[in-house]
Amino acid sequence: MRQHHRAVPDEGTARFLLPYHFGIDALLLSILRGPDPVIPFLYGKHPAFGDFLSYGGSGALVSGLDRWLEPVLTALRDSLGDAWTMVWQSAPVLRFWIGPDVLGVPAYGVFLPSRDRVGRIYPLLVGVCDPEGEGHAGVPPTDPRHDETIYDALFAHIAGIKPPEGGFRGGADLLEGLDLPSSPALMWEEGLSGTIWGQRNDGDLARLLKDAAGVEAERAEFRRSHWWHPEQGPRAAGWLACDGLPGVDALGWLFTERLRSPQDEAGAENSQAVSEEYRT
Repeated sequence: MRQHHRAVPDEGTARFLLPYHFGIDALLLSILRGPDPVIPFLYGKHPAFGDFLSYGGSGALVSGLDRWLEPVLTALRDSLGDAWTMVWQSAPVLRFWIGPDVLGVPAYGVFLPSRDRVGRIYPLLVGVCDPEGEGHAGVPPTDPRHDETIYDALFAHIAGIKPPEGGFRGGADLLEGLDLPSSPALMWEEGLSGTIWGQRNDGDLARLLKDAAGVEAERAEFRRSHWWHPEQGPRAAGWLACDGLPGVDALGWLFTERLRSPQDEAGAENSQAVSEEYRT
């Protein structure tokens, strides 16, 4: 197993050995590789198409989303009964960050309650991923470096895209002209374990554990996913994180809760409008 570590300038500095790049290693890695090694992907259904769309994502990403969404959406639909269609039509557009240990590759972007051309409802996920394990995992929304710019750009693109002359031919057309800003990243390597260990030659255990906290917290995120949204109309802003991917109850909370009273709604400012294309 390969190990990567940061040089230790003196005995008062902790040394951490871990199976992925961090610190100066991550900086050098990003310089050597140049632009972010991520590609846009699209998965799900869009009102302009009658068929299911999958473009840009790795096999692991697509099969993992299939295994998650098919049973969880079926169970949620069954639990909601006659309210299912109304819930879907009023559900918020979600933003997501999925750690690389969840599906084998990191992915982040927007999750839109959508439908196909004939009205069959299913989500549309538009985002970016690192299908080749090149070391770019984005950062979760709780990270101080998090920036909503890339999520804003993804949503603005897919909500505002217009069909070209002659109509859309495939999923690639929906990503045509997508201009993504650079984004901060956690560094990772495919296939390496999560073991981390450290030492301080001055024997200061308390300082060692304090120094390790950030490294450990960052690595622990790799097996988790985050789902959130800014306020949208009558729905207050919300955030949910979990090991793996959301189950029925978690997804139900994301879709149905956080509705404000009329008094709260009247006093709210800066609510985000959501395209009606994803509300029918």
